[in-house]
Amino acid sequence: MRRGLAVFDRLGRAQLLRGAVSLVQLVALLVTSLVLPIPQAEAQSDPWALTPGLTARAVFSCDDLTLNNASSADSAPDAGQGHVGTNGRIALNAASTVLGNATPGPGKAVVRTGGSTVSGSTAPASLAVPCAPVSLTGLASTLPGSNANATIPRTAQNRDPLSGPNRTVFSMTSGDTLQLAAGTYYFTRFTLAGAAKVSVAGPVRIFVAGEIQLGGGSWLNQSGNPANVRLFGNGPRLELTASSELSAFVYVPAAQVDLTNQSRIVGGLWARRATLNASRITKRTALSAPTLTITEPAEGATLPNLAAVAVSGVAQDAEGPVTLTLNGQTVSVGANGVFTATLDLSSTQPPAITAVAADGDGF
Repeated sequence: MRRGLAVFDRLGRAQLLRGAVSLVQLVALLVTSLVLPIPQAEAQSDPWALTPGLTARAVFSCDDLTLNNASSADSAPDAGQGHVGTNGRIALNAASTVLGNATPGPGKAVVRTGGSTVSGSTAPASLAVPCAPVSLTGLASTLPGSNANATIPRTAQNRDPLSGPNRTVFSMTSGDTLQLAAGTYYFTRFTLAGAAKVSVAGPVRIFVAGEIQLGGGSWLNQSGNPANVRLFGNGPRLELTASSELSAFVYVPAAQVDLTNQSRIVGGLWARRATLNASRITKRTALSAPTLTITEPAEGATLPNLAAVAVSGVAQDAEGPVTLTLNGQTVSVGANGVFTATLDLSSTQPPAITAVAADGDGF
């Protein structure tokens, strides 16, 4: 680089999205998906990845789906997207509600009693959905020997939450609290009782090869961003009772899931069979990133005037408007995603352009 000039040398897109430092740094925040594709059972490079097919509904239940006693499926922050689906039938009883589409399996129906309602379509699906579109075989075989369990601290009450022969049984109770660091964890059972509370400090992946139970007002990641927690498992049962709350995307394709007595999942649920009794599931779909590309300055361009650098590109979200800042300055984004701006980089050392795109959730 010659004195007084800046050479624009972009890194590859994958590096930029990982936050690599260069003259341009792209940061893509989380967005919402409205698409309802049928996911296909196939191998994928990241077994934790959340595809639109997985996250498009508040609930997918391979077998029948039942909502009883004023249970509900809804969405936030955008209303009307609490879609539910199944390969079987959908039963809504005693003033239960679906604020979105209720899609039963091929040839099946939505049965409503006691003033239950659906705000969207109740038409059946034309094709059955694969019950386990993401294989858990790889995680089940590798995570027992490669996980972040050793980083789990003692609880606020100075208790060890891990037990069992291989220290893979996670259990907390009696109002105890704990924070999990960002990482991937493996448990053979996961139990929170007696108002126990687990928070997270960054992206957390939890695989449970057994039963999952939250009860007595316990919670995992309550009020936290559900995009930060993926709770996957191949066990037979997941149960939330007595005002317990789980904020995560939950993928348990072999499990019977029961929510009772004012319990709630925020994020999304994929299960073998699901039953809600006086409980709620809220779809929070900000689980993937918008696209963000800078087209000018071009790769390898020489910038003779750092005080007036023309920047342009495209920031898009499949759902709607994107907010964008360049070096902290708010930039208008057109309906087609195109943006242009002029930046003063003369006092920035090293010269850098930081672009931040965010969806309506602001994650």
